[in-house]
Amino acid sequence: MTDKNTLMNDFRLEYRTARNKAKAGDISAWGNLIKCSEKMRDIWELETDEIEKRKLYSLVQDFVSVCAEIREHGITERVRSWFKITTQNAENEEVNKFDRIIDSSDRQLNPSGNYGVGTTEKIVAMTTDINDDWGSVVGEKCLPSVGTIVARGYSTKQEGTGFIVSAKGYFITCHHVVADENDEYCKKITFTPYGAKSVDATVVASSVPFDVALCKFDPSSLDKVTALPLIADYSTVKSQKVIMIGNSLGEGLTINDGRVKRPNAGKGNLEYTCASNHGDSGAPIINRSGDVIGVNKSVGKSIEIDGKIQGINGIAFATTAEKVKELLDTWCNRLQIEL
Repeated sequence: MTDKNTLMNDFRLEYRTARNKAKAGDISAWGNLIKCSEKMRDIWELETDEIEKRKLYSLVQDFVSVCAEIREHGITERVRSWFKITTQNAENEEVNKFDRIIDSSDRQLNPSGNYGVGTTEKIVAMTTDINDDWGSVVGEKCLPSVGTIVARGYSTKQEGTGFIVSAKGYFITCHHVVADENDEYCKKITFTPYGAKSVDATVVASSVPFDVALCKFDPSSLDKVTALPLIADYSTVKSQKVIMIGNSLGEGLTINDGRVKRPNAGKGNLEYTCASNHGDSGAPIINRSGDVIGVNKSVGKSIEIDGKIQGINGIAFATTAEKVKELLDTWCNRLQIEL
């Protein structure tokens, strides 16, 4: 069993990290604060000296002030809950003192007293997926396989995102990114993988209902071509953290994170929470293993849900990797090509 001094040292380390992150505006301080709350609980349960317990209140005061810096009410509620359960006496003056500390923090967090919906979900999410740094690590690793797209029609210009699925130069994007105003394939398509030069590309095949297109460039025109894998078993996809790498607003590739809300949100579609802007169409939705689980669709475009074409203004949907693999198999068989 971990001793009290070790727990206290661990707490101080997590607390310093959380405080520094909070002051820098880094929202991943959530994860460190949750670890802090758990260590604080363990310290309290091991401490038998009432004088030492009282010293913990100054620690609590500092802790909730950091929660206030990132405006996180849910974590302070978590601490309040275990504290009351541990003491078994809600009328105890020390408990009331603790409550006053928390309430003071609550007023800093949200003076209106309205904490909105979803706090519990946020805490559960952070508890089950505490490591917030994986997204940056995986994202950096996947970046060379993702690129920006500029497609020109007769009188239109679209920008989007694509990701390489084969070292032979095949990449995936959205149909509407590479289709012109007449819904014909654009005559001029330029694909620029991250850190590489721009290359010309052509459309090999596409699906309008699922808004997916397979395109190709000459792989010999680049020094190195690396592909992203589509997840092998889509049934393993659940509510989990993911990242999206997209050409947001046509300003270049960015990595942002979110969560899967519904892995099967109607026929061939996945619902998720990453912020999706114009330019992100065709962006890969990636899990912590670096596998693509979906292809982002543009905000406001129509998609097929349960056999019907529906609008999705403002809602983040992606075509599932499972559906993309089905489309790829169909196209490869029909066109006699090998990825």
